[in-house]
Amino acid sequence: MSRHHHDIFYNSYKFPLKKKKEICDWAKERCFHWHVDELSGMQRKQIEMSYEDIMNKLDDKSHFVVIHRRGFENMRGKPREYMGEWCLEVGFRTFSLGIEHFLWIYCKEELVEELINKFEIKPL
Repeated sequence: MSRHHHDIFYNSYKFPLKKKKEICDWAKERCFHWHVDELSGMQRKQIEMSYEDIMNKLDDKSHFVVIHRRGFENMRGKPREYMGEWCLEVGFRTFSLGIEHFLWIYCKEELVEELINKFEIKPL
């Protein structure tokens, strides 16, 4: 029987803007995938936007997250794929009166410990 492993959320929402930018830059340099979504109506859609442009949208009102994404084990007790594998997710959502943007950065799971030690991040 498969088991579910809860995602682990970290206390990163309290960090100052400079530290949030440093975490994003660290993750972007090590990621296996990143992209930007846009919300202009009822549904998000992936768009082309440079990393520099999306980072210019990060501000103190943005919802910033660091999450160890996990999920279900398969029948042999191995992780079942989530975005290709269990992983580290770093990103944010902007809040504005018009179009909102989302940055998603995905890194390999083995980088979770390095990130939490480097930036002194604690689980919620």
